[in-house]
Amino acid sequence: MVIAVVIGVVLGMEALVNAGMGDENYYDNHTWPQYTGIAVMSVIILILGFVFNYVNRVEVMDPDTGEVLERSPSHSLFFIPMEYWAAIVPLIMVWNVSAVADRGEQDFEFLNSPRVNDRYIVDINELFEDTQEQYHYVVMCVTDVAEDQITVAVSQYGYEQKLGAIRAIEDGETHLLAEGYYYPEREAFDRADLVELKKQQIILSVFRDGN
Repeated sequence: MVIAVVIGVVLGMEALVNAGMGDENYYDNHTWPQYTGIAVMSVIILILGFVFNYVNRVEVMDPDTGEVLERSPSHSLFFIPMEYWAAIVPLIMVWNVSAVADRGEQDFEFLNSPRVNDRYIVDINELFEDTQEQYHYVVMCVTDVAEDQITVAVSQYGYEQKLGAIRAIEDGETHLLAEGYYYPEREAFDRADLVELKKQQIILSVFRDGN
């Protein structure tokens, strides 16, 4: 039940906020709707936990002593009663939102001041509208930085999940000098467009050596 509430609130808040703001990426790019959703899910979990584990829980009592002989099973997750998750879930979620927001701010800093060998994880299907690749997460590596443009090398390898691209970067497979990893052709992008590509969730993550 706890997991269902968390998933339902997150998806509901995302759909509602994005529709209200007229921007399909608004929820991902702003923390206030995420923190609002955390507060909402905490209240829902607390209320449901109270109802299921106190109001509606059946107890069998000894008519003579009034002692509780048996109780119906409580609603819990990992043996922790549901109402306690009203405090645990917000702690986990707030930490996650804060960590993602910090990483996002760092990504924007790197995009505003690109360097050679910066790696971008890019959704190629979103970047090129006429492309529909199954392995659509690719790595782009900055090969040159000019005043108004950057030049990037595009990986020959695509990944079905973003995690695959992250692992390739962390394993050292995506360095600019990695033989055979990138196509020999280069692509150019206006530096002014990089931040907008990040806001549109086309550039998903930015990696820089030493960070």
